[in-house]
Amino acid sequence: MLSRARKALLRLGASSLPPPPRAPAPAQALRLLRPASTSSKKKAHHPFTVSYLIGSCGLSPESALSASRTVQFASPSRPDVILDVFRNRGLSPTQISYVVRRYPRMLVSSPGNLSTKLEFLCSRGISGQELVKLVVAVPAVLTRSLGNHLIPTFEYISGLLQSDVKAVQSINRNPRILYNDPKVRLVPCIAILRDCGVPEAKIRWVVLFQPSTFFLRSDVRFDEAVSRAKEMGFDPLRTNFLLALQVIRGMNKSTWRRKVDAFGKWGWSEEDIVLAFRRNPWCMSMSESKIAGVMDIFVNEMGLDPLYMARHPTMMMLSLQKRIVPRCLVFCVLLSKGLIRTTRSLNGFLGVPEKLFLEKFVTANLGKAPELLDLYNEKMRNSSTTLTLGTL
Repeated sequence: MLSRARKALLRLGASSLPPPPRAPAPAQALRLLRPASTSSKKKAHHPFTVSYLIGSCGLSPESALSASRTVQFASPSRPDVILDVFRNRGLSPTQISYVVRRYPRMLVSSPGNLSTKLEFLCSRGISGQELVKLVVAVPAVLTRSLGNHLIPTFEYISGLLQSDVKAVQSINRNPRILYNDPKVRLVPCIAILRDCGVPEAKIRWVVLFQPSTFFLRSDVRFDEAVSRAKEMGFDPLRTNFLLALQVIRGMNKSTWRRKVDAFGKWGWSEEDIVLAFRRNPWCMSMSESKIAGVMDIFVNEMGLDPLYMARHPTMMMLSLQKRIVPRCLVFCVLLSKGLIRTTRSLNGFLGVPEKLFLEKFVTANLGKAPELLDLYNEKMRNSSTTLTLGTL
């Protein structure tokens, strides 16, 4: 098994808006509005369209000029109605500007069709701020046919998850599941999961909670990721198998190789990396700087064997500044005073909830270590600092 896993490992190694653009100086804006003197008719822009995009939609002169090459109109009547439709659904001026900049042809679409699509989404439970987030995240979803795409796609997702409510939750987590044609990605990928023995309940779980697994842009094909996860010892009957797929498809092969090398610098063999990955697939999603940071703390400062970390990879997934550093400081104080006997208990020490940690390890020991609370609070306030034993 380890030999196959090692081969699989080596083969793997082979929704927020951008800020609105600043308008240029008036002279530059006027220059952009002038007709081009040496351009083909195909690239000519319409002065009224440019003016409307700037004044009514909030586009910069550059963006307005670019948009005017794909859409022109001589009257504000239809664009005004489209903008009103978006305003009435709760989109802010900045959000409307973003949508128009992405899809300027939206301004000359049928207001009735646009309203009908939005009404359909609302009727299925995507309304208010959820609707706004959907439109802003994937404006192109409103270019899809209502009868030929939106309705059947929503019904497919709802039928798969056996609930309209769960379908909405899945769409909110990754709106592309509603935009993409299910027959192109979702249906074939689900067929692959069924063929390798993933239970229907687990398939519904990944569609509900990890829908991006099916839509990641990766140089690792879905069927290839499935094969590699199986070769590394993941059981298709367990949820970790699906998490492994998410991680494998979430990075290209060169990035994966860099993660392997980052762990290798700390003496991990290929078998150690496979072991850690099987115990917590998300450990391979850490950046190389995070790997170096947590290993430095645990190995150089806390004196743990690097291979201990391979057996307890979840420790590395905790926040370096807000969990690992402050708690390791408390741990060192308790250890120096004989209130804790061994570093082997560090795994549980880091994992307990904050309230229990304060009660059990800080407040309970203030009689013997009165400096604990101040040290811990100071480290939490200055969480960008780095732990060294010299702070004790």
